[in-house]
Amino acid sequence: MDTYTLYFDGSCGPKNPGGTAAYGFVLLKNGEEKPIETGHGVIGTGEGMTNNRAEFAGLYEGMACFCKHRDGSPTTLQVFGDSNLVIQVMNKHWKPRKDKAYYSTFEMCDGLLREIRRTGAFVTFDCVPREKNTICDDLSKAHQKKV
Repeated sequence: MDTYTLYFDGSCGPKNPGGTAAYGFVLLKNGEEKPIETGHGVIGTGEGMTNNRAEFAGLYEGMACFCKHRDGSPTTLQVFGDSNLVIQVMNKHWKPRKDKAYYSTFEMCDGLLREIRRTGAFVTFDCVPREKNTICDDLSKAHQKKV
């Protein structure tokens, strides 16, 4: 059985809310140190952009990447992020709030998670300290370094 590990992060700056919201993710397979794929991108700037929305976008893009790589055999996906909100909401320990900017992005994640689980994959969500998520943090801020 293959085991995939997904790390994700999001950022919104120089101000939150209302800055530039971006995400980063890293997907690993079977304990290998070299990622099978990394990704990052900007989701928007200005009104409606928040760190939490960016975090959910990182999760969504990472799970979509997982879907692209898996072959349909029995699989485990271990998801790690430093956003307590995202982890608690995805574990159904907290209810997502419809009045928050992140809600539509949460709904995308929830729908994709249901699809992934329908295919028989076992998915877990765990919080990781920020210090253990620096690669994704850097990816979520990569747009700031462009000249």
